[in-house]
Amino acid sequence: MRKALFVIEHLEDEVGKWVLLEYENVARIVGKENLIITNTRNCGELGKIAKCVNKDVTSFLRKHEQDNIVVLDPKADKVLEPWDFIDNKLNIIIIGGILGDHPPKGRTWKLLTTKILEKGFNVKVRNLGKEQLTIDGAAYVAYLIFKGKRLSEIPFQEGLRIVRKIGLIEHEIILPYKYPVLDGKPLVNPKLIEYLVKGIVVDEIRRLEKR
Repeated sequence: MRKALFVIEHLEDEVGKWVLLEYENVARIVGKENLIITNTRNCGELGKIAKCVNKDVTSFLRKHEQDNIVVLDPKADKVLEPWDFIDNKLNIIIIGGILGDHPPKGRTWKLLTTKILEKGFNVKVRNLGKEQLTIDGAAYVAYLIFKGKRLSEIPFQEGLRIVRKIGLIEHEIILPYKYPVLDGKPLVNPKLIEYLVKGIVVDEIRRLEKR
């Protein structure tokens, strides 16, 4: 039987609300019992979402060198395929816990992939296309491919537009990522949309109060 364990290597300086909500969505997609978050200083909030490990991913992989390890990185030369996974082995899928830059700076390669390769681990480095995905979007796409779909069979949407209002003034937030589409809608944690809209409104009110 084919088994998968998803590992997010936390690469942000802190656990902000945005990244926390993406991690929460990953746990919902793959199952809390199938998710480990590594390289964390404080497991308080993260421990409610998944198993949390203070050490970095290379320390974790020392116990899993005989398993099938796949690292997801946009800079990889090869696309992730269903046959990258192996039956009767634990398939470990590693994702960088990092919020994307626009334009991309290749931080997953610098902070995660290079670190794993330099330690000499036998891993497969694969991409999900050259465009940036969110953390939860990458987990969802990898999960579908693990289940047998090919990347070309998965629908995507380029960018996400979020409209917010402050009084009578309408603004918009453009998130420049590639989103997998589920049931006709881009995959995103609804709590994140709410946070971006309401959080920005609160920040604007505080700014006005200081005038």
